[in-house]
Amino acid sequence: MKTHTIKVKRVSAWPKREMYGKDGLLNPNRAIADVAAIFGITAKDIQGRSRIERYTYPRHIYVYLLRRSGYALEEIGRLMSRDHGTALNSERRARDLLGYHKETIEKALELQKLGYKF
Repeated sequence: MKTHTIKVKRVSAWPKREMYGKDGLLNPNRAIADVAAIFGITAKDIQGRSRIERYTYPRHIYVYLLRRSGYALEEIGRLMSRDHGTALNSERRARDLLGYHKETIEKALELQKLGYKF
C-alpha cells in the first residue's frame, strides 16, 4: 500500500493569502502546520498512528478543518494515509470535542483568529 506524505513548511513561511487555494479549498500543508503549532506538536504527530489524546485531538481538528473547507472524505483519508471511514469518525469526534472539551475549544479559538472557519 502506497502512503502519501504531506510536505510541511514552517508556519511563518506561509503567507496568509495561501491559506485557501484558487479552488477555495484549504491548503492542507498550511492547515497541518498551523494546527500542529497551536497544539504544540509536529505535523508528523498529526499524521502518525498514535492514539494518545495529545495527538488525536489535533488530528481530529485537522480533519474537521479540511472537511469544512470542502474536501471529500476520500481525499482527507488519502492525505492522512487512512480510509474515508477513519476521516468520517475523526470529523464526528471533532464536532463532539468542540462541544465540551475546554482545551480543544481554546485551541479552536486560536485557529479561528488565524482565519480558520469552524
